[in-house]
Amino acid sequence: MKMLLVFVIFLHVSQHALGIEVYEGAESVLLPCQVNASVSEKSTAVWSREDFRDPIVHARQQSGDVLGDQNHLYTNRTSMRTDALQTGDLSLTLRKPSISDSGNYTCTVRRSGQDLSRTQVQLNVILSTAEPPAWPKVLAAVLVVLVVLNVLAAAVIGVLMYKMYKGMKERKASYFYSLMRDMMTTVSQFFSNVTGHGVSSQQGKRRSRRSPAETEE
Repeated sequence: MKMLLVFVIFLHVSQHALGIEVYEGAESVLLPCQVNASVSEKSTAVWSREDFRDPIVHARQQSGDVLGDQNHLYTNRTSMRTDALQTGDLSLTLRKPSISDSGNYTCTVRRSGQDLSRTQVQLNVILSTAEPPAWPKVLAAVLVVLVVLNVLAAAVIGVLMYKMYKGMKERKASYFYSLMRDMMTTVSQFFSNVTGHGVSSQQGKRRSRRSPAETEE
């Protein structure tokens, strides 16, 4: 009688299906199933879809996965924790969910041919054409704009600094050229004055050396 009561309670709990949604093409989706470890220990866990002719999605015993009767649509796409039966965490990981994966999944714990627990999970795979949340795209666009603005700002600052450096260099060159020109002019004038003064002195000396006879003539 106690076993029958427990069995009825578990079946009653299984009627409340969990709803899971995921976008098509996602890396994976987790179908949750938690039971008491005392129930799962020394038992077999079976995930199934009753709407399929081959209903087995994934099965696991104490020795490991049992995939001989697995529906071919789920080949290499399902996995459970290696310690699932020891811990009672019988959650199923389904990789690369597609639209055809939408449906009602049942997690069943069996021992000696008797169902001890049944948990139902309703999976809804949403078309990838449906728009996901917009904020990731907005954030990516903002980051791109910020990067572009930073690059442009760096380029503008670089151009301005180059122009300032070039202007200072040109001003220094112009000042140096003007200074050299003034120095050359000053030196040239100095030598001109010295040379002119020397010539005048020589002419004066020549005049003073003339004889009186030359003067009378």
